Amino acid sequence: MKTKFVRRKTRKFVNFISKPFIYFKFNPNLISVMSLFAIVAFYPLLDKGYFIFASLMILLNGLFDVIDGNVARARGKSSKFGQFLDRTIDKVSDSLILAAFMVYGLISIPLGLYTLITMFLATNVTANMEGVLNLKISDAVSMRFFRTLILIVGVAIGQFWIMFVILAIISSYSLFYRFGLACYLYYIKK
Repeated sequence: MKTKFVRRKTRKFVNFISKPFIYFKFNPNLISVMSLFAIVAFYPLLDKGYFIFASLMILLNGLFDVIDGNVARARGKSSKFGQFLDRTIDKVSDSLILAAFMVYGLISIPLGLYTLITMFLATNVTANMEGVLNLKISDAVSMRFFRTLILIVGVAIGQFWIMFVILAIISSYSLFYRFGLACYLYYIKK
């Protein structure tokens, strides 16, 4: 999914929910860390079967993820460390959310691990494209928005197996697409 397209379509909403954080001069890095508290709350909710509330914690985590960058840009506080922290917390959040389903026996370990590993490999390919090959694509391709929506809906309706199959397919597609794009940009456009 095109990151710029999603940002353009959600800009007004993100600006609106960011206003209090900008007004009260929240540190964007603190907002990034706050997203982890939603994951801490997610675990017992999922364990007790409160799926609607668990899905709301995933939503809250995702909202903090978009608010932090918006606040950083609005307050002139964007930094390389902030980008690093945001990306790292994204991966921690994603892995903790997916791991919860395996921990509580709500999904098979092979399917859970496959989904988790392909998701990490896809983001690793992007990191290597940028860091090793000096190819910039992170503004062109982002699956995190889709993953978060699928998690919110899948948890809310309690359809974990279907949710993980969809996430596995999307992660696999993303991995092969990004790897192919890296090869194309490096060898063909060289």
